This record gives sequence, structure tokens and C-alpha cells, in this order.
Amino acid sequence: MSDCMHPIEETQADPGTPPGGVPVPGRLLLALCAATVVLGGVHAWIGRHQMNPDGICYLDMGEAYMRCDWKMAVNAHWSPLYAWVVGLTLRILTPSPSWEFPTVHLVNFLVFLGALGSFSLFLCELLRFRRDRILRSSPGQAGGLPDWALPALGYALFLWCSLPLMLVSPDMSIGALVYLACAILVRIRNGWSGWRSFALLGLVLGLAYLAKAPMFVLAFVFLGCAFFLVGDVRRAAFRVLSGLGVFLLVGGPFAVVLSVTKGRPTFGDSGRLNYAWKVNGVPEYVHWQGGPPGCGTPVHPTRKLLDMPALYEFATPIGGTYPAWYDPSYWHEGLTLRFDPRPQVRALAAGAQQYFHFFYHWQGGLIAGVLALYLMGFQRRSTVRFLLAHWFLFVPALAALGMYALVFVSLRYVAPFMLILWAGLLSGVRLPDNDQLRKPVTCVCAAMLAMLVIAIGVAMTGRGGDLATAGGNARAQGPAAWRIADALGQMGVRRGAKVGFIGDSFTAYWARLARVQITAEIPAIRGGAEVFRAAYPLVLDRVVEAFTKAGVDIIVAEKLPDDFSRPGWRRIGNTDHFVYFVRR
Repeated sequence: MSDCMHPIEETQADPGTPPGGVPVPGRLLLALCAATVVLGGVHAWIGRHQMNPDGICYLDMGEAYMRCDWKMAVNAHWSPLYAWVVGLTLRILTPSPSWEFPTVHLVNFLVFLGALGSFSLFLCELLRFRRDRILRSSPGQAGGLPDWALPALGYALFLWCSLPLMLVSPDMSIGALVYLACAILVRIRNGWSGWRSFALLGLVLGLAYLAKAPMFVLAFVFLGCAFFLVGDVRRAAFRVLSGLGVFLLVGGPFAVVLSVTKGRPTFGDSGRLNYAWKVNGVPEYVHWQGGPPGCGTPVHPTRKLLDMPALYEFATPIGGTYPAWYDPSYWHEGLTLRFDPRPQVRALAAGAQQYFHFFYHWQGGLIAGVLALYLMGFQRRSTVRFLLAHWFLFVPALAALGMYALVFVSLRYVAPFMLILWAGLLSGVRLPDNDQLRKPVTCVCAAMLAMLVIAIGVAMTGRGGDLATAGGNARAQGPAAWRIADALGQMGVRRGAKVGFIGDSFTAYWARLARVQITAEIPAIRGGAEVFRAAYPLVLDRVVEAFTKAGVDIIVAEKLPDDFSRPGWRRIGNTDHFVYFVRR
């Protein structure tokens, strides 16, 4: 028999069979999928006008790829896969500026459906693994959760973990590819250890790297787990080499292009920059002029034209709506990373605090329920053995959580790996098969599901903190940005105009919709815009002169007082933004 063939009893397995050996009704799985699709669609619709600073860069980069502007398209900070998808969609559909953000969220919803499909495959493989590889070793003596519990809890956790990923970013695509990679690991553990499984794993990991640079490191963790799942060292080595070859074939050309462009070996600079910002104390995220000591000297920083208030110009050579953020790796060329134990310990402490917040404050009820289920289980040694059989899920999940803890922890970075961790923990529950435990186990599972449903509801209504990515203020971002962009067009501002901005350029989404470029600014970061607003009667003429020398066509200022009135300045519609025409 070929080594890539599944054992006969496993090929006959129904993927919907739960740990106890009783098939999960297909209607239940379809109902859970349908409910997840509906709730995900509602969440996407609520946030259809939402935008984020990184999203503007991906839109700009997608357009650069579509017009074959390779000099602008190749970027060491933002990965290309999501930009390709978004750019191609915008090229095909050509939405008007007012519909651009909703169109991108339609793309995100389709990616969400892909992630749901990947997770469903992973869940079915996990159910098969529990039955065929673990529970059959002691038939009639051990059970698991109720038939409905693992699918219901799994889909609820999937939706909970997907909410922070519904940004204009590649985070949802990373989730889809991580779930697919884990499904392949489970299949390898179930006996599908042939060349095709490893080649498919390499393809998925290569796409994951093209979606986000940190997956380059984690790819070797996944391949290492696949190696130890095979059993036979010689056969495993050849299989892993085939997976590694496909991974390098998919992701290697982009890494080579980046290395040639930057003049040094690199697979991406996002981790390097985040380490400098979060651990080394380099000023975030734009206008690095040098410092702190030991971190190098900028080769080509943004040009500082005024000190009080701080005014910077960055019209060349980087493109994009906001060039200072479009390619931070260019503006930070010359940066040197340094290891200092104290800042590193502080970063680890901050990461641990974030994980405590995620797991204790948001998922404390889930932790209590899982602990209760494990306490109802077999003796300690048997329970631990049963749990550790899922090591190939815990290793990549914990590796990812640990990697981000070294630098910076954000829920949208770690949510897919938290889901994989929970899936392994829930799948690892082993319970005696007797009538006395059925009722309390059912009650515990129902309570866990209820808590997850409440958490999802809180997030979707806009009161879930980081989870409410498409609620609250996000609802007004697109319309407000379009009102400013439309008003500027009616006032005669042409496409491609150079803008000097006073305020938070990261959230100046109107600039993308108006097709103008912010090339100079008094930034909100480090208090520059606040200094201007406090002293504008004294510094206004000097600021206008500096912006004029920077070559801008118009100056836009946000959050100025309602009674602001100076010659040449006009309010933009009924907003708190004002515009000054330097040249028509």
C-alpha cells in the first residue's frame, strides 16, 4: 500500500463524526455554518465604511501592482498577497470613490468565507482524529463532549476570533491559511503522510508568508511539526524537504526581490521595525530623525522644516497617499537594532499583561469551563496523555504567541492562534462514558457557549473594545471621509494635488478618496498638531510660509475651533476641517 494512502478504516470515516462515535447531524453543521455566515455578514455590513491606516497603504500598493509600477509596489514593510487581491478587485469593479471602502469590505467578507471553509475542514479533521486515533484505543470506556458541543463551541470561537480580523488588512487571510495548515497537520497525523500533503502544506505556508512576513518564521515550526508526525525519520526528511521546496518556490522569489532592493538579506522589515519601535524605544511610527543612542543614524529621513511646531516634508521619493507611512522601511534605513535586557523584559511583561487581559477578562468563563471538564475526566496521567496527543496544534500556536510576546501583542495578530489553542484544549477533553456526568457536562458546555454568544453580541454592538472593529466610530469613518473628499472636489481641488496637513495623517482617509497626496505635515504624534492649535494666532503665517516652500498646493487643518477665521482659510463643508489654497 502506498504510504500516502489513508488506512481503510479512516477512509471510511465520516468527517462529521464526533468523539463519541455518533455522527454529528449534517443539519447541525450546516446550521452552525449558516449562522456564522449571517453574523459575519452583519458585522461586515456594519463596518462597510470602516478604514484603518494600514488599509490605505494596501490600497495604494494594490494599485501600484496593477499599473506595474514595480518601484512603488515592492515594499519591505507591507506584504503583497492582500494588495494583489484588493488591487485586482478594484481594477475589475472600478468603484467610485464613495463606494471604494464598501467594495474592499466585500473582498474581506469573501476572505472571511474562505477562512470559514478552512476552519470547517480543520474541525472535521479534528473530529476524525479524536475518534480514529485516540478514542478507539479504549472503546466504550471514554467519551468526549456532547455531540453538539465541539462544533458549536468551535464555530462560536471562530466568529469571536474573526471579529478583530475584519479590518482592511491581511489578518483574515492569515487566519484562513493558518486553519488550513493545521487541517493538513491533522491529516498527516491521521495517516495522510504522502508527498501531496507536504507539498500542499508548503504551498499554504508560502502563501501565508506572502500575506504576512512573520509567517516566514512560523513556517519552519509547522514543517517541524509535520516532520515529527510521520514517525519514520528518513521518510519524514524527504517529505519535509518537498514541503520546504514548495514553500521556497512560492515565497522565495519575493524574498529575493526584497533582498536585492534593500541591498541586504531580508524576508521583510515589519518585525525589525516593530522591535525598534516597541522594544528599542525608537519614536513611532514616522519622522525618525535619529536616536535613541545606539540605534543608528537615518540615511534619508523625512525633512524637518520647522521645530515649533514640528513640520516635516516627504514629497519624494516615496509614493502613496501618505508617503511617510507607505514605506517606513525606506525612512528608517540606517536603523540598528540592539538587545537590552531591561526593555526586553518590559516588552515581555506588556505581552503577558495583554494575554492575561485576553484570556482572563474576555475568556475567563471559557477557562473555568475547560478546567471543570478536565477535572471531571480520568486520572491525571491518562488525562495528560490524552491532552498531549494534540501537541502538534499546541506547538505552532504557542510558538506564535511567544513570538509576538517578544515584541508586541495585538489581538488581531494572535486571534487565529488562540483559536487553534482552544481547539486543541477542547478536543483533548476525555470523560468517562457514564450517565452521571452527562448532565453536568452538558450544563458546562452550554454555559461556555452562552458566554461566547454574549461576548460576540457585545463586540458586534460596538462595545467590545478591540473586538468591535466594525462598530462604534468605524461606522462614520467612510461617510465623513467622503464628505471631506467630495467638498474638496467641489472647491476645485484636483486629483494628484499635494497637501500639507495639520492633524492626524494616519486617519486622513479623505485624502485617498480625493486622490490627493499628503506630502508635508504638522503631525498629531508627539503633540505637533496640538502645539499648532494652541498657538495658531502666533505661528500661522510662519506655518503657511513653510508649507508653501514645501511645494504643497493646499493646506488642510483638522479640529480647528468653530470660530477660526483667517484670510484665505475656508471651512470644508460642515466639518471641523479647514483648507487654505496655496496655488490653484
